[in-house]
Amino acid sequence: MPRQSIRKYLLNAVDQAALALARMQAQDILDDWSDLESETDSDSDSLSTSNDDDISHLDESNNVTMSYDRLQDTITALHDKVKRVHVLHKPDEPPPQAPQLHMLVHHEEHRPHLFQQKLCVNPEIFDNILDHISDHPIFQNQSNNPQLPISI
Repeated sequence: MPRQSIRKYLLNAVDQAALALARMQAQDILDDWSDLESETDSDSDSLSTSNDDDISHLDESNNVTMSYDRLQDTITALHDKVKRVHVLHKPDEPPPQAPQLHMLVHHEEHRPHLFQQKLCVNPEIFDNILDHISDHPIFQNQSNNPQLPISI
C-alpha cells in the first residue's frame, strides 16, 4: 500500500481540525439555545424578563462566535498555505551538487537516510563490508594509473 505524502497528511489534519471546530461551534450553539429556552420557560411563568441579561447573553454569544470565526479563518489560511506551497521543508543549506560517487561521503556523514536510500544499506554496514574486501587482489592495480580508493 503506498504511503500517504506529508502534504496530504497535513491537509487531512487541517480538515479534521476544521471539522472538529465546526462540531464544537454547533454544540455550543445548541447548548446556548437549550439554555435560552429553559430561561424563557422560567421567565414566562413569572412574566419578568431582564433586558440587561439578554444584552449580556448576546455579547457573550457574539464573543464566542468571533472566537470561532477567528479560529476558522486561521485553519482556512493554514489549509490554503499547505495547498499552495510545494516545498514543505526547506533545509538550512541546499544539498551539494556533485557526481554521485563523491556524494556518498557527504551523505554518509550528514544525511545517512539518503546514503541508505541510494545504496540500500546503512553506512556502518557499508564501512564494515569495505573493511572486509579492501585487501582483496581485485582492488590492486599494476598499471601506471593510480587506483581510486576503495571507499569511492
